[in-house]
Amino acid sequence: MTASKLKTLAIFAKYWTPGQVKTRLAKTIGQQAASQIHQVFFRHLVAQFDGVFGNTIVGYWPPESQKHFVRDTEKWNLQHPVDFQVQADGDLGNKMSEHFRRQFENGASSTILIGSDCPTISQTTIRQAFEALENSEIVVGPSEDGGYYLIGMNQWRPEIFDDVAWSTAQVFSQTVSKLHDLRISYQQLGPMNDIDEIDDLQQMIVQLRASRSAADRSLLGEIESVLPEEYHEI
Repeated sequence: MTASKLKTLAIFAKYWTPGQVKTRLAKTIGQQAASQIHQVFFRHLVAQFDGVFGNTIVGYWPPESQKHFVRDTEKWNLQHPVDFQVQADGDLGNKMSEHFRRQFENGASSTILIGSDCPTISQTTIRQAFEALENSEIVVGPSEDGGYYLIGMNQWRPEIFDDVAWSTAQVFSQTVSKLHDLRISYQQLGPMNDIDEIDDLQQMIVQLRASRSAADRSLLGEIESVLPEEYHEI
């Protein structure tokens, strides 16, 4: 693959220390179970994309967690290396902007970034996002809570991350408004649901139980292996 055709896929993830991740979910199921759910989501995504779009990049946080990420992923029998890159300091907008800057400096022609709150993102969704970037500068996948679960670009546009009220229900609408104001071409993917609350998790479990996808059934089994039994019956 030549540098002009280099496409990169990255997952932003925080290390699963109990009490530091999935804090809203933890209020219901406890800190330990919530951290395990977070790890399940991340592991599922990394396994889903293992080598499919080149070596997956993991934008990790906090900085001192790299050795823990490396140690844990080495146990998962992945077929391809994972490229660990520490997230930048600052708010989420600065972290994302600096991530994209780094990818384009390293020769990427298009790059996609997802989080680890939406474990049902599929290979098909990522392919659709890369296809969108063949005709538009930006691709964005809205989440049902008003944010977005995916953003991609084919050139660095840091201005789209300025003056956004991160972690609010206005993130997606503010981003789209900014794209219009700046006359930046974009395409929008279908909506998906971030898993932040117990209701989100239980809704996803119902959907996974109805799915015939091998990937979905695998994810369901992983979730149920760490979720307290009282939350299995929905």
